[in-house]
Amino acid sequence: MPITRRFVVAGSLARLVHKECGSERVTEGHFAPHSERQSHVRIESGRSQLILTSIGDSPDAPENITDLPGVHGEALLEVATGRVALQRSTLQLGSHQAFVDRFTAPAPLALASIEFASAQEADAFTPASWFGPEVTKDDSYTRRAIALSGLPPASEPAVSDAALNGLLDHIEGSTAQASARGSAPELMSAPAEDSTFAALRRLAASPTLTQPTFEVGEGTGTELAGSSRRPLLQPRPAAGAGDDARLASIIDGLSEALAQAPADQNGAGNEVAQSRWRWSAH
Repeated sequence: MPITRRFVVAGSLARLVHKECGSERVTEGHFAPHSERQSHVRIESGRSQLILTSIGDSPDAPENITDLPGVHGEALLEVATGRVALQRSTLQLGSHQAFVDRFTAPAPLALASIEFASAQEADAFTPASWFGPEVTKDDSYTRRAIALSGLPPASEPAVSDAALNGLLDHIEGSTAQASARGSAPELMSAPAEDSTFAALRRLAASPTLTQPTFEVGEGTGTELAGSSRRPLLQPRPAAGAGDDARLASIIDGLSEALAQAPADQNGAGNEVAQSRWRWSAH
């Protein structure tokens, strides 16, 4: 039986993982226990499944899974006692595959989970530097508990320079390895992404920079026609805001700016994004 270790992750770091590695939406509807069994429906990548487990089993116990027609899965989801919705990314950590889940319902939360074949293998695993507190033994962090009881009363971990740089090192290292094999993902090889990493590293190392402010373009003709994204206008953190708020807002701002910039061969997208930034220092 596989063993899973779970760690809380800062929401801004989970968002960066999703941007660089891609993500899939997962929705689950959980039902109250009945006749020594508990059940839930899962919809992922257009596939609907009904999952049954025995009451008293550990969260890592084997599941009895039955595929369902999509309409049946949607119908069960509507009548479920509680639901969770999340974006899931996968990335390789050494010889192990990690899942980074960013919950959007019932409330924001980010978790990283890694499965192991044995207890010895799980004990030998060294958590990544960007992982937060481990919550493996706290069942209130399972998806079922979150769906039926809500999020546990815990604060989000801090976003430190070491955590940010550790995650960037891992993503850049994975990109370099994929490039050496001739299979680098397009998102990771684009020049815009290289500038993202460089900017994040500079900002993480400089304690004097604050959240970027934005200017709305005035008749530049570079606006994206038909764009439905919200304007790049974000409130400035209050004076005295900590490093965590600055780093999180920096990641959010860079992600939004790069998402708005058209990626063409002439690099015009980068020029548009850069023209909207004005960095300020205390």
